Amino acid sequence: MPAPAAPDAHPQAPEVRGRAVLEIGRAVASTLDPDELLGIVMARLAALLDAERSTLFLVDRQTGELRSRVALGEGMTEIRLPPGRGLAGHVAQTGSVVNVPDAYADPRFNPEVDRFTGFRTASVLTAPLTGRDGSVIGVAQVLNRRGGGAFGPDDEGVLASVGGLVGMALENASLFAAAQARNAELERTQQRLRRKIAEMDLLCEIEREISRADALDPMLAAILDRAMATVGARAGAVLLLDEGSGELRVRRSPGAPLELRALGPVHPAGVLAQALESGGPASGAAGSLLALAGVAAPRVLCVALPGAAPGAAPVGALELADEPGEPFTPDEGTLATLVAAQLARAVSLARSRAEAERAGRLAALGQMLGGIVHDLRSPMTVIGGYAELMVREADTMAREQYARRIQSQFEHVNALTREVLAFVRGERRLLVRRVPLGAFWEELRPALARELEPRRAELTIEHVSPDAARLDEAKIRRLVTNLARNAAQALQPGGRFTVRCEADGDALLLTLSDTGPGIPATVAARLFEAFRTAGKPGGTGLGLAIAKEAAEAHGGTIEHVPGPGTTFVVRLPAAVAT
Repeated sequence: MPAPAAPDAHPQAPEVRGRAVLEIGRAVASTLDPDELLGIVMARLAALLDAERSTLFLVDRQTGELRSRVALGEGMTEIRLPPGRGLAGHVAQTGSVVNVPDAYADPRFNPEVDRFTGFRTASVLTAPLTGRDGSVIGVAQVLNRRGGGAFGPDDEGVLASVGGLVGMALENASLFAAAQARNAELERTQQRLRRKIAEMDLLCEIEREISRADALDPMLAAILDRAMATVGARAGAVLLLDEGSGELRVRRSPGAPLELRALGPVHPAGVLAQALESGGPASGAAGSLLALAGVAAPRVLCVALPGAAPGAAPVGALELADEPGEPFTPDEGTLATLVAAQLARAVSLARSRAEAERAGRLAALGQMLGGIVHDLRSPMTVIGGYAELMVREADTMAREQYARRIQSQFEHVNALTREVLAFVRGERRLLVRRVPLGAFWEELRPALARELEPRRAELTIEHVSPDAARLDEAKIRRLVTNLARNAAQALQPGGRFTVRCEADGDALLLTLSDTGPGIPATVAARLFEAFRTAGKPGGTGLGLAIAKEAAEAHGGTIEHVPGPGTTFVVRLPAAVAT
């Protein structure tokens, strides 16, 4: 065994070593970067202990392995040792300083490191690096004292002191690096959260646009504008399949330098065809609609608008484009896919609404025509009856009277037709004249009786006053007839319909009531709207609307009075003739 080195054999005096240790302390305090810290410390440590090489091993907390971070001499080499292997592994497990004059004579030495690095180890001084809690976080080694011989006791003390200092510095650096990593992860989490909030805001805004939009194009415009702003796209377009021709056409294209609709039908190619075929997002510029339109947009993201049913063909496509740069991210592709799904739903809802409106208009037209035919039935019946009487009547005077009554019914038919057309057009023209009310009610009585006849209902006309009124006879006839028809549809056999006519100052007051079940409360609030029938079979929904229009055209009102049965009060101001 080689003789130990004399205590004074080391060329550096204690005060020189003290200054070197202080320099290492200042170096330790100057940086929190682990690699920079280890490079500085280990270079000065090798010089301090007059060693050929220094090596630092750090303990891997998860595996227990030792791995080198810094090696001086012949370059930087990473070495991994299993737990407890070699002199470094022994020190890591025991926490003690080991000073070996001849490494190959010590059974704990691992010669594989020399074979791996090509370095020949002679003397070895190994000390633990400890943290604040005393646990070993690494191992420091200095190899081969220059000039030969072993490292002395002073060297052991210096390495142990520096090891504790470096250990705490490494621990600080690790804590700082962990804090930086946590801050970076927190920033990434905040970015993801902001992105998710922006996505939720976009989807909520799309829902609001879908719920409040009356037409398809404004809805597409609002949704596309918000999608472009969220993704950060400079241009965008929405293409829809035409239901009639099956052709793909542009419906919205903000940011394009020309009117894209002038392109006519679009034949899918490139990225557009890829998106329509795959049903997912596709990126690129070749074949994009925006490129065809002259938009300089190398970055294009295209997503198909899915069909309503699973597996159904797409109903269109969404394109977003931006300046040259990084490709659209997967998150942006996911967002575009969500927007495309909402766009497809918006298109489906808009088309369903349009179809429902068309069906509603056709149904309303059919109801209105049914009401007109019903209204014409009464005068046509009267005309047919008088025509038969004329055939059998030989008396000339009687025939002339029948002819005048037939002519009167034709005038009634013409007035009825004008009244319905005027109502449809929203016109309120009046033909006011002085009408003798006694004759008016007597002439109207047979028509009202025929309305009530199918229900075998009783008709009562109470003409109290006045003798005459200034009004549009055709409109008031239409008002009373419609209310009588409504009553007839509600009355049970043996019921009663009553009309009372009286003066109230200079106003004419008409009270029309029946003994039916009354009007449901769910309908009363919207009673006078057109095409609202309250579920009556065969109803057109125009009767009360036309009655209201006739009353208001005279400057009057019509009100429903709650109570047993159904009662309407019509007030016509300044109608009493003097």
